[in-house]
Amino acid sequence: MPAPRGQICDRNGEPFALQQIRYNIGLRFPRPFQFDEDQVNAFVAEEAQKLSQALGRAVNVQPGSALKHYKNRPLLPYILAQNLSSQDQSKIKSLQNLNWEILPFYARYYPNGKLA
Repeated sequence: MPAPRGQICDRNGEPFALQQIRYNIGLRFPRPFQFDEDQVNAFVAEEAQKLSQALGRAVNVQPGSALKHYKNRPLLPYILAQNLSSQDQSKIKSLQNLNWEILPFYARYYPNGKLA
């Protein structure tokens, strides 16, 4: 899991780089892990479609990436959508889909743009 990163400041204490917590939505695979390739693809496509309808925007899954994830690390959630807004999070929580998980992550934020 990625660790939080520190703040970078100039000699006067003005920040160049800060961290923010943002949120992704991950898909948990049902257990026991006995899906074949077609079942993995069908499950991910169905859940991506449900999420697209919930968010009101397209959720695209890279061909083969879900299957590779399932084969290599099925215990970890597969990321379906990134950088969720607070409205998106509310919509997802209200649906109470047990296959979806809201995952926090740390992202860099540069308050002065490309200055540094």
